[in-house]
Parts: sequence; structure tokens; C-alpha cells
Amino acid sequence: MAGQADEIIRSASNLVGTPYRWGGISPSGFDCSGLLYYLYHRVVASFPRTSADQSRTGSFVAQADLVPGDLVFYATGSSRTTITHVALYIGSNTVIQAVSEGPQTGVVITDMDERYWRNRYVTSRRVLAKTDSSELPVVAKEKVIDNKGNEKTVVSIGTRRFTLMSWEEWFAAEQEAFEAKQDRESRVLDEDMSDFEKWKQQNSPG
Repeated sequence: MAGQADEIIRSASNLVGTPYRWGGISPSGFDCSGLLYYLYHRVVASFPRTSADQSRTGSFVAQADLVPGDLVFYATGSSRTTITHVALYIGSNTVIQAVSEGPQTGVVITDMDERYWRNRYVTSRRVLAKTDSSELPVVAKEKVIDNKGNEKTVVSIGTRRFTLMSWEEWFAAEQEAFEAKQDRESRVLDEDMSDFEKWKQQNSPG
């Protein structure tokens, strides 16, 4: 299978920016497992369609032993053990995946070191024969300072460079917005209950 991981990673990098589409398995749009199905079903016999089934194909590999071309699985729902998401490991602790929400949506490159993804990691699988690193595109990750003084993560795949968006900042903003919404709804409920109590007092017999 020499060369397959290289081809898959290059193909995946060319799909960065493709929109997210639930059930999508083509370059017009992908969901997470649809992207992996598109990349792997031609080279892995009977490669399954869903992330749960994909998590049972190939062989287990520890996170510390990941090599480019491995599959990485996450629990992004309410359960921290139920697999709901899959990504392609490309090296330098980064993955390519299709996401429906986040700082960017669609097919994106993500830093596995970000807390959002560290906390949701479940397992990894190897479905290709381990390839010699000399046969793979060079994937490098570095921190840079942009012209506004902000730290950014840049991933290079061969000669192409991708600037990653921060999942930490996005998740914090989502949490803040959720808590603000909860607070607004609580205040409205308190006001409604107060109005109801006034109505009861005004309309009580005697």
C-alpha cells in the first residue's frame, strides 16, 4: 500500500474549504465520515460509511503512535464515550476533518492540541499499511504572530500553508453566548412568575 497515505493526504488537503453537507460524500459537500469514506473507500476494501462503523475497521493504534493516514475518533455529543466524529491524521498532531460548526466550517485543518479536541478524543485506528515517512508530504506546524500581534497556528503541507482558526476562542464565545441566553431566559421567567403572582393576588377571592 506504499503511496496511498501520501495520495490520501494530498487529496484531503486539496479539499480544504469544501462546504459541510450532512450525508455528503462528494466534493460538493461532506460530513465527517463522508469525507473519510470518499478518501478511503477506493483503497480499503468494504470501507464503511459511518464514523461508528469506521471506528471498528483496521486495527487499534495508540494516540502517541499515530502516523499520517490513521483515523482519529471523537465524542462530540453529550456522551464522552460515544463516537460521533472522525478525522484524518496528517502529522504534526494535526487532522483534516469536516465540521458543521466551529470557527470555520466544512473541510478544515485542526490542531489536536487544542483543549476542545483533546477533551473529546476517544480512539484511533490504522487502516493503511504504515508508510515510510520519506514517501509522505512534509507536514509542519508552527506558531506565528500576525500583523495585529495575535498568535496563530500555521500548518504547512508540502509548499501549501494553512492558517488555523482558534477553537479555544470559538468555544469560549459559544459558552458565553449560551450562558447569556440562559440568563435572559431566566430573567424573563422570573418576570413572568412575578406578573402571575400579582395577577393571583389581584384576583384572589375575598
